[in-house]
Order: sequence, then C-alpha cells, then structure tokens
Amino acid sequence: HGDHDPTCDYTSARAAYAELPSPKAFLTHVGADHGQYLTPDYRYYAQTRNTFLDWFRWSLYGDTAARDRLGGDATSNGTSWQAALGQ
Repeated sequence: HGDHDPTCDYTSARAAYAELPSPKAFLTHVGADHGQYLTPDYRYYAQTRNTFLDWFRWSLYGDTAARDRLGGDATSNGTSWQAALGQ
C-alpha cells in the first residue's frame, strides 16, 4: 500500500489490517500513491513482486521457505513491513 494513496486512504487501510486475524501482512511503500509500486520501473518494485510471490507460494502451496523469506523480501529503504504470520 502506498502511504500517499489518494484513492484508498492509508489510515483506513491500516485500521482494516488491525482488525484482521492472522495470518496477515501489510507492506507499505513510503511516498507511493495508489499503484505506482506495481509497475516494473518503480524503484521498489522488487519488494512488491517478491513479497507477492512469497505470500502466494506460502498460502497456496504451504511453502514455509517462502513464508520465512517474506520479511527480508519486503524490506528496503522505501518500504515498511508488518506481519502476524503464525508458524
């Protein structure tokens, strides 16, 4: 989620995240708008792509190695990661 998203308010998205049960995760792209982090030329696109792939591999296939990579793959100078994954 971009923390400067004019379409879906960041504060509302964080509030929704807080109410969800785990497993859950929230990847923030600092300074990003609604979808620029989804384009391959975005500076922190790798974090978006890798985090999506890890999440889907874990949730769809039970790939615990992918789950364990999530925090590292989501982390950069331009992102913030929060998760409650369970084990």
